[in-house]
Amino acid sequence: MNFVDDSITASFRYYSDDQNIELFYAQQVAGSQNSCTTEKPSYMEPLLRQLRSILFRNGFRFRKYDSRYPGPPDIVLPKYRTMVFVDSCLWHDRQECCRKALPPESQRIWQETHIDEWRRMVEERQRLIDEGWTVLSYWECRFCDNRKRAKRLNSFLNDVRSVANDLGKSS
Repeated sequence: MNFVDDSITASFRYYSDDQNIELFYAQQVAGSQNSCTTEKPSYMEPLLRQLRSILFRNGFRFRKYDSRYPGPPDIVLPKYRTMVFVDSCLWHDRQECCRKALPPESQRIWQETHIDEWRRMVEERQRLIDEGWTVLSYWECRFCDNRKRAKRLNSFLNDVRSVANDLGKSS
C-alpha cells in the first residue's frame, strides 16, 4: 500500500485454517459477558451515575447491580451492609410526581398487571432487612427536579452517612 507519508505502514492479521477458530471467537465474545447483568433502563442510568459518583467522591466504595442479592439492588455498600434501590415512578400513584410516563387509566392497568411483582419486591426487601441489611429506597422523581437536585443528592449522601455512622457506633 502506498501512503502519503512513508513512515506510515499498514499491517493485517489473517487467520489460517490451522488456527483454532473457536478460541478466536471465544476471545472476541469474552468482553460481552457484562450483558448478563441486570441493569436499570437507560433513562435512569444518568441518575444512578450521579448517585454513585457522589458516594465515590465521599469515600464510599460500592458494588452496582450485584446479582447475588434479590432485586438486584442499584448500589450495594457491603462494608456498611446497606443497599440502595431507586424505583421507577411507574410503581407509585402520587399526583405531584413529575415523571409519570403513563396516563392515569393506563397506569392503573399497568399496576394491576404488575401487582404480584411489586409484592415480591417488597417481600425481598423485607427479607434483606431481616438478614441485617439496611435498605434505602427512593423514587426516581425525588431527584428529577433540577432546582432541588443538589439538595436532594446531599440528603441522599447524609442518609448513607448516617447509616455508616450508626453501624460504626454499634460495632
